[in-house]
Amino acid sequence: MKKFFIIAAVVLILACSACGARGEAHSPESAEKFWQSDETGGEVVPSYGESPLNLTGIEILGRLYQAFSEEENYVSETTGSVKAKVFGLNYTQTVYNKRYKLGEKLLVAATSKSSLVNVAEERYYSAGETLIRRQTSGSKINGDDTEWKGSPERLSYAEYVEKYGLYPTEPTDHIVDENTVLSAECSAFEGGYRLEVSLDADKSTEYYKRQVKTMASAGDYPKFKSVSLVYYFGGDFRIARADISEVYEIKKFGNITCRAAMSVAFAYGKAEEKRFAYYS
Repeated sequence: MKKFFIIAAVVLILACSACGARGEAHSPESAEKFWQSDETGGEVVPSYGESPLNLTGIEILGRLYQAFSEEENYVSETTGSVKAKVFGLNYTQTVYNKRYKLGEKLLVAATSKSSLVNVAEERYYSAGETLIRRQTSGSKINGDDTEWKGSPERLSYAEYVEKYGLYPTEPTDHIVDENTVLSAECSAFEGGYRLEVSLDADKSTEYYKRQVKTMASAGDYPKFKSVSLVYYFGGDFRIARADISEVYEIKKFGNITCRAAMSVAFAYGKAEEKRFAYYS
Protein backbone atom coordinates (compact mmCIF):
# COMPACT_ATOMS: atom_id res chain seq x y z
CA MET A 1 0.00 0.00 0.00
CA LYS A 2 2.80 2.41 0.90
CA LYS A 3 4.38 1.99 -2.52
CA PHE A 4 1.04 2.69 -4.19
CA PHE A 5 0.65 6.01 -2.38
CA ILE A 6 4.20 7.03 -3.29
CA ILE A 7 3.49 6.29 -6.94
CA ALA A 8 0.22 8.21 -6.77
CA ALA A 9 1.98 11.22 -5.31
CA VAL A 10 4.60 11.03 -8.01
CA VAL A 11 1.96 10.89 -10.73
CA LEU A 12 0.45 14.06 -9.28
CA ILE A 13 3.68 15.75 -10.34
CA LEU A 14 2.80 14.84 -13.91
CA ALA A 15 -0.56 16.54 -13.48
CA CYS A 16 0.98 19.88 -12.65
CA SER A 17 1.68 20.64 -16.29
CA ALA A 18 -2.03 20.39 -16.96
CA CYS A 19 -2.85 23.69 -15.32
CA GLY A 20 -0.69 26.15 -17.20
CA ALA A 21 -1.51 29.78 -16.48
CA ARG A 22 1.10 32.28 -17.31
CA GLY A 23 1.10 35.77 -18.67
CA GLU A 24 2.85 38.85 -20.01
CA ALA A 25 6.39 37.72 -20.54
CA HIS A 26 8.69 40.17 -18.90
CA SER A 27 7.46 40.82 -15.35
CA PRO A 28 4.48 40.61 -12.98
CA GLU A 29 4.10 44.36 -13.40
CA SER A 30 3.61 44.09 -17.16
CA ALA A 31 0.95 41.41 -16.63
CA GLU A 32 -0.86 43.63 -14.14
CA LYS A 33 -0.88 46.52 -16.62
CA PHE A 34 -2.82 44.31 -19.02
CA TRP A 35 -5.83 44.82 -16.78
CA GLN A 36 -5.32 48.56 -16.24
CA SER A 37 -5.40 49.76 -19.81
CA ASP A 38 -6.92 49.02 -23.19
CA GLU A 39 -3.48 49.51 -24.71
CA THR A 40 -2.55 45.84 -24.42
CA GLY A 41 -0.68 45.63 -27.69
CA GLY A 42 1.91 48.38 -27.37
CA GLU A 43 3.39 49.52 -30.64
CA VAL A 44 1.28 49.00 -33.76
CA VAL A 45 2.56 46.20 -35.98
CA PRO A 46 3.53 47.25 -39.52
CA SER A 47 1.65 45.88 -42.50
CA TYR A 48 1.45 42.10 -42.59
CA GLY A 49 2.13 42.10 -46.32
CA GLU A 50 5.75 41.05 -46.04
CA SER A 51 6.53 37.34 -46.21
CA PRO A 52 7.70 35.85 -42.90
CA LEU A 53 10.44 34.11 -44.88
CA ASN A 54 12.08 37.54 -45.33
CA LEU A 55 12.15 38.18 -41.57
CA THR A 56 14.39 36.94 -38.78
CA GLY A 57 13.00 34.51 -36.23
CA ILE A 58 12.90 37.21 -33.55
CA GLU A 59 11.05 39.57 -35.90
CA ILE A 60 8.48 36.87 -36.63
CA LEU A 61 7.99 36.17 -32.93
CA GLY A 62 7.49 39.88 -32.30
CA ARG A 63 4.72 40.01 -34.90
CA LEU A 64 3.10 36.77 -33.74
CA TYR A 65 2.91 37.98 -30.15
CA GLN A 66 1.83 41.46 -31.18
CA ALA A 67 -1.02 40.05 -33.28
CA PHE A 68 -2.04 37.75 -30.42
CA SER A 69 -2.12 40.62 -27.92
CA GLU A 70 -4.67 42.39 -30.11
CA GLU A 71 -7.14 39.49 -30.02
CA GLU A 72 -10.26 40.31 -27.99
CA ASN A 73 -12.06 36.99 -28.39
CA TYR A 74 -10.62 33.49 -28.62
CA VAL A 75 -10.69 29.97 -27.23
CA SER A 76 -7.54 27.88 -27.00
CA GLU A 77 -7.58 24.12 -26.47
CA THR A 78 -4.56 22.23 -25.17
CA THR A 79 -4.26 18.48 -25.48
CA GLY A 80 -1.32 16.24 -24.74
CA SER A 81 0.42 14.17 -22.11
CA VAL A 82 3.20 14.14 -19.54
CA LYS A 83 5.19 10.94 -19.19
CA ALA A 84 7.62 9.65 -16.58
CA LYS A 85 9.17 6.43 -15.37
CA VAL A 86 8.63 5.63 -11.69
CA PHE A 87 10.18 2.56 -10.04
CA GLY A 88 10.81 1.20 -13.53
CA LEU A 89 7.17 1.63 -14.58
CA ASN A 90 5.92 3.93 -17.33
CA TYR A 91 3.22 6.42 -16.34
CA THR A 92 1.23 8.79 -18.54
CA GLN A 93 -0.94 11.71 -17.44
CA THR A 94 -3.32 13.01 -20.11
CA VAL A 95 -3.90 16.74 -20.30
CA TYR A 96 -6.88 18.77 -21.50
CA ASN A 97 -7.04 22.57 -21.02
CA LYS A 98 -9.33 25.29 -22.29
CA ARG A 99 -8.68 29.03 -22.14
CA TYR A 100 -11.37 31.62 -22.90
CA LYS A 101 -10.85 35.33 -23.53
CA LEU A 102 -13.70 37.74 -24.12
CA GLY A 103 -12.72 41.39 -23.86
CA GLU A 104 -11.08 41.65 -20.44
CA LYS A 105 -12.64 38.44 -19.17
CA LEU A 106 -10.22 35.55 -18.93
CA LEU A 107 -10.88 31.98 -17.79
CA VAL A 108 -8.74 28.83 -17.77
CA ALA A 109 -10.11 25.32 -17.18
CA ALA A 110 -7.40 22.68 -16.84
CA THR A 111 -7.90 18.96 -16.33
CA SER A 112 -5.49 16.05 -16.07
CA LYS A 113 -6.32 12.37 -15.65
CA SER A 114 -4.66 8.99 -15.26
CA SER A 115 -5.54 5.64 -13.72
CA LEU A 116 -4.13 6.82 -10.40
CA VAL A 117 -4.50 10.60 -10.07
CA ASN A 118 -7.12 13.04 -11.34
CA VAL A 119 -6.92 16.79 -10.86
CA ALA A 120 -8.71 19.80 -12.31
CA GLU A 121 -8.73 23.55 -11.73
CA GLU A 122 -10.79 26.38 -13.15
CA ARG A 123 -9.32 29.87 -12.75
CA TYR A 124 -11.05 33.17 -13.41
CA TYR A 125 -8.76 36.20 -13.62
CA SER A 126 -9.49 39.82 -12.77
CA ALA A 127 -7.31 42.83 -12.03
CA GLY A 128 -7.17 42.32 -8.29
CA GLU A 129 -7.63 38.61 -7.70
CA THR A 130 -7.99 35.12 -9.12
CA LEU A 131 -10.87 32.79 -8.26
CA ILE A 132 -10.03 29.08 -8.32
CA ARG A 133 -12.43 26.13 -8.29
CA ARG A 134 -11.11 22.56 -8.06
CA GLN A 135 -12.12 18.94 -8.57
CA THR A 136 -10.23 15.74 -7.69
CA SER A 137 -12.93 13.12 -8.29
CA GLY A 138 -12.17 11.31 -11.53
CA SER A 139 -15.83 10.59 -12.20
CA LYS A 140 -16.61 14.32 -12.12
CA ILE A 141 -13.67 15.43 -14.28
CA ASN A 142 -14.88 15.33 -17.85
CA GLY A 143 -13.25 18.02 -19.97
CA ASP A 144 -15.68 20.83 -20.72
CA ASP A 145 -18.33 19.15 -18.55
CA THR A 146 -16.25 18.91 -15.38
CA GLU A 147 -18.27 19.43 -12.18
CA TRP A 148 -16.50 21.89 -9.87
CA LYS A 149 -16.86 21.55 -6.11
CA GLY A 150 -17.18 24.11 -3.33
CA SER A 151 -16.78 27.85 -3.33
CA PRO A 152 -13.80 29.30 -5.21
CA GLU A 153 -10.56 30.09 -3.40
CA ARG A 154 -9.60 33.75 -3.74
CA LEU A 155 -5.99 34.69 -4.38
CA SER A 156 -4.79 38.28 -4.58
CA TYR A 157 -2.69 39.19 -7.58
CA ALA A 158 0.49 39.03 -5.47
CA GLU A 159 -0.50 35.65 -3.98
CA TYR A 160 -1.23 34.25 -7.41
CA VAL A 161 2.11 35.39 -8.83
CA GLU A 162 3.93 33.84 -5.89
CA LYS A 163 2.20 30.46 -6.22
CA TYR A 164 1.48 30.13 -9.93
CA GLY A 165 3.45 32.74 -11.87
CA LEU A 166 2.03 35.26 -14.30
CA TYR A 167 -1.43 35.69 -15.79
CA PRO A 168 -2.11 33.69 -19.01
CA THR A 169 -2.16 36.50 -21.56
CA GLU A 170 0.25 35.00 -24.11
CA PRO A 171 0.09 32.01 -26.48
CA THR A 172 1.99 29.65 -24.16
CA ASP A 173 3.24 29.57 -20.57
CA HIS A 174 6.81 30.46 -21.47
CA ILE A 175 8.80 33.69 -21.54
CA VAL A 176 9.57 34.19 -25.21
CA ASP A 177 11.81 37.15 -26.06
CA GLU A 178 15.29 38.02 -27.31
CA ASN A 179 16.75 36.91 -23.97
CA THR A 180 15.28 33.40 -24.00
CA VAL A 181 15.28 32.40 -27.69
CA LEU A 182 18.25 30.23 -28.62
CA SER A 183 17.16 29.66 -32.22
CA ALA A 184 14.13 30.30 -34.41
CA GLU A 185 13.80 28.95 -37.95
CA CYS A 186 10.87 29.61 -40.28
CA SER A 187 9.71 27.53 -43.24
CA ALA A 188 6.66 27.31 -45.50
CA PHE A 189 4.12 24.71 -44.37
CA GLU A 190 0.87 23.64 -46.07
CA GLY A 191 -0.27 27.05 -47.23
CA GLY A 192 1.10 28.82 -44.16
CA TYR A 193 4.27 28.96 -42.13
CA ARG A 194 6.01 27.02 -39.41
CA LEU A 195 8.41 28.57 -36.90
CA GLU A 196 10.55 26.18 -34.84
CA VAL A 197 11.89 27.77 -31.67
CA SER A 198 14.36 26.51 -29.10
CA LEU A 199 14.27 28.29 -25.74
CA ASP A 200 16.68 28.66 -22.86
CA ALA A 201 15.18 26.05 -20.53
CA ASP A 202 15.89 27.99 -17.35
CA LYS A 203 15.10 31.58 -18.35
CA SER A 204 11.96 30.77 -20.32
CA THR A 205 10.40 28.93 -17.37
CA GLU A 206 11.23 31.50 -14.69
CA TYR A 207 7.57 31.90 -13.68
CA TYR A 208 6.23 28.60 -14.99
CA LYS A 209 8.37 26.82 -12.36
CA ARG A 210 6.27 28.33 -9.58
CA GLN A 211 3.12 26.60 -10.73
CA VAL A 212 4.84 23.24 -11.16
CA LYS A 213 6.23 23.50 -7.62
CA THR A 214 2.83 24.49 -6.18
CA MET A 215 0.82 21.81 -7.96
CA ALA A 216 3.34 19.08 -7.07
CA SER A 217 3.77 20.25 -3.45
CA ALA A 218 7.46 19.92 -4.14
CA GLY A 219 10.15 21.25 -1.86
CA ASP A 220 12.01 22.94 -4.70
CA TYR A 221 11.47 24.25 -8.20
CA PRO A 222 11.74 21.82 -11.11
CA LYS A 223 14.81 21.98 -13.31
CA PHE A 224 13.88 22.28 -16.96
CA LYS A 225 16.31 20.55 -19.29
CA SER A 226 14.83 21.56 -22.65
CA VAL A 227 11.94 23.59 -24.04
CA SER A 228 10.97 23.84 -27.70
CA LEU A 229 7.96 25.39 -29.43
CA VAL A 230 6.61 25.13 -32.96
CA TYR A 231 4.19 27.80 -34.16
CA TYR A 232 1.92 27.35 -37.17
CA PHE A 233 0.52 30.59 -38.62
CA GLY A 234 -0.67 32.36 -41.75
CA GLY A 235 0.41 35.47 -43.63
CA ASP A 236 -1.53 37.61 -41.13
CA PHE A 237 0.71 36.30 -38.31
CA ARG A 238 -2.29 34.85 -36.49
CA ILE A 239 -1.22 31.72 -34.62
CA ALA A 240 -3.31 28.68 -35.53
CA ARG A 241 -1.46 26.14 -33.41
CA ALA A 242 1.52 25.88 -31.07
CA ASP A 243 3.22 22.56 -30.25
CA ILE A 244 5.18 22.35 -27.01
CA SER A 245 7.89 19.89 -25.98
CA GLU A 246 9.45 19.99 -22.52
CA VAL A 247 11.79 17.87 -20.43
CA TYR A 248 12.19 18.66 -16.76
CA GLU A 249 13.41 17.04 -13.58
CA ILE A 250 11.69 17.38 -10.23
CA LYS A 251 12.77 16.16 -6.82
CA LYS A 252 10.06 14.03 -5.25
CA PHE A 253 10.99 10.63 -3.80
CA GLY A 254 14.20 11.00 -5.75
CA ASN A 255 14.75 12.75 -9.07
CA ILE A 256 12.04 12.10 -11.64
CA THR A 257 12.36 13.08 -15.28
CA CYS A 258 9.11 14.21 -16.92
CA ARG A 259 8.54 14.59 -20.66
CA ALA A 260 5.65 16.77 -21.75
CA ALA A 261 4.20 16.98 -25.27
CA MET A 262 1.31 19.42 -25.79
CA SER A 263 -0.54 20.96 -28.71
CA VAL A 264 -2.45 24.24 -28.36
CA ALA A 265 -5.07 25.05 -31.03
CA PHE A 266 -6.56 28.56 -31.26
CA ALA A 267 -10.10 29.40 -32.41
CA TYR A 268 -10.73 33.13 -32.78
CA GLY A 269 -14.11 34.75 -32.16
CA LYS A 270 -15.45 31.61 -30.44
CA ALA A 271 -15.63 32.67 -26.77
CA GLU A 272 -19.20 33.12 -25.52
CA GLU A 273 -20.54 35.15 -22.62
CA LYS A 274 -22.29 32.12 -21.12
CA ARG A 275 -18.93 30.51 -20.32
CA PHE A 276 -18.33 33.25 -17.73
CA ALA A 277 -21.83 33.09 -16.20
CA TYR A 278 -20.70 31.62 -12.86
CA TYR A 279 -18.39 34.59 -12.26
CA SER A 280 -20.71 37.33 -13.49
